[in-house]
Amino acid sequence: MVQSIYTWAKPQIIVVGLYSPETIDIADLDQKINNKTLPDADLCVVASANSVFPGFIVSPIATRLLKNEGFTKIISGNLTEYQTSINIGNGQSIPALLNVAGNRVFATVSENEPYAQTLMSDINR
Repeated sequence: MVQSIYTWAKPQIIVVGLYSPETIDIADLDQKINNKTLPDADLCVVASANSVFPGFIVSPIATRLLKNEGFTKIISGNLTEYQTSINIGNGQSIPALLNVAGNRVFATVSENEPYAQTLMSDINR
């Protein structure tokens, strides 16, 4: 699905950030990765991509694609989010939230779903 989005949406700028409610200690993070205890880190990945195409083209196509792929539509205040789970192996999955705003798509992914929802709602569109 990511490949098809990339092909038709022609993203112009993609930005990805790593967030945590605490200071991120790279050495500690590396140790958690090596020990396979990364879920204990309480991290959230936030991503944004904008298309070369205008919002009146991107928004309806992206919204339809998310619905067709089985994403669950959630309305939180004045924000429409699409939720899914990402399989991370060993029978585990983590929640992912996406929001389409014009020609931009925003995503938050975290094992801590309330944290992902907070970051999604705090994005300045």
